[in-house]
Amino acid sequence: MPKVRRKRKKKSEAFKALLKAHKKGPRRVKLPTERTDDEDDDEDHLLNPKKSKHIQLVMNGPDTGYICVVVLPTAFKKMLLSSGKTYTMTNKRLTVAGRCLSKTFDVLDHNDRIFKRVHHMDLKNIAGRCLVVSGKFKVPDVTLIITSEKKLSTIRRRPVVVVPKCRGYEVEYM
Repeated sequence: MPKVRRKRKKKSEAFKALLKAHKKGPRRVKLPTERTDDEDDDEDHLLNPKKSKHIQLVMNGPDTGYICVVVLPTAFKKMLLSSGKTYTMTNKRLTVAGRCLSKTFDVLDHNDRIFKRVHHMDLKNIAGRCLVVSGKFKVPDVTLIITSEKKLSTIRRRPVVVVPKCRGYEVEYM
């Protein structure tokens, strides 16, 4: 029996476009950043109080203190914060904002706290750039209270149950 070659289907343009898109990989979605009217200014928006948001961190526990963090409004929204609120959390179970700002907890040493030095940080997460200072804001946009989680060691006593050893007799207790 002679071998018969089958006629191969030609690929349509739509299928070729699909293959080409698959080889390029998945598309990345770029979200537009909010632009202000005066974008051509050379000033840093973190230094302008009208164009930045102020977060007050209150540390309760062994290392008590107040930390002021200044972030951009877009980072403020990404951290799921809303103005005028107070959030309370433990250091073991931080919220999204607490995890984003966790690097700022240990940035300030003793001399930085005394002389109120300003640290400019890039947090490499959704918070982005920020300014960190020791002290209190007069009117913060948000207050994050972080308490230390202490495990209370309480001894629980089991109730004592007296079981009589003689099983064949009925014993009546008075």
